[in-house]
Amino acid sequence: MIKSTLKSAVVLALLGLTTQCKSIRNTTNHSDKTQNDYTLYASLAGEENYTLRDAIMIKFTVTNPTDDTLKFTQYHTPFEGMMSKFLTVKDSAGNEINYIGAMTRRVMPPPADTYHTVAPGETKSVSFDLKKGYKIEKAGQYTLQYEDENISGVANGKPIVITIAPGGETHIDKNLIIMLSEEASLEAIAKEATSYGAEVLYKYNALNGLAIKIPEGKSVDEAIEHFKKLQGVISVSKDQISTIQH
Repeated sequence: MIKSTLKSAVVLALLGLTTQCKSIRNTTNHSDKTQNDYTLYASLAGEENYTLRDAIMIKFTVTNPTDDTLKFTQYHTPFEGMMSKFLTVKDSAGNEINYIGAMTRRVMPPPADTYHTVAPGETKSVSFDLKKGYKIEKAGQYTLQYEDENISGVANGKPIVITIAPGGETHIDKNLIIMLSEEASLEAIAKEATSYGAEVLYKYNALNGLAIKIPEGKSVDEAIEHFKKLQGVISVSKDQISTIQH
């Protein structure tokens, strides 16, 4: 009788432990899903094809897919400029491309003024020239992946692949990069550039921007001021672009 009672108790205990483990497992899965649903995430966008000598403009976007207002620090993102190695860039053979940008020491924890707020369902974007931070010397296919979610609080997102062809403009002292709002007409600005006497070197269709070369006899600084005044233009630069969009 005692053996039978002990045997029943052991069976009941094992059943209870199995049920408890299933419950814990289900709770954990639910918790992970909830955490993912409430995470800002990064996405990269660019043209499919670039030329080796021109700027390689990439758009970095932070998306808030939740119903809550969330924040992230600009540390280790292009929102602070090319101040850290926030991307992993690999060629078609899997070799990692050297980072050549700045490596800045930062105050920790990040101060309040380093944070950006993203409203529910909204995005914030910044465009940058990949060549300002990474040593791109050969034509070929490259894979780009954001990698610093543990610092910025923005999930890494998916990698993108771009192709860089030989050639392109070699003299950049009179070149400008013009970035437009999403609503602006790229063709209209390109037409205005041609009317100004500039040569349209490259159209960043996916990013809504273009690279132009200012004609001889015209000042680069005056050209910058001219194009900044055009409707839909959000940034004009002869160096690295860092344009925040809401």
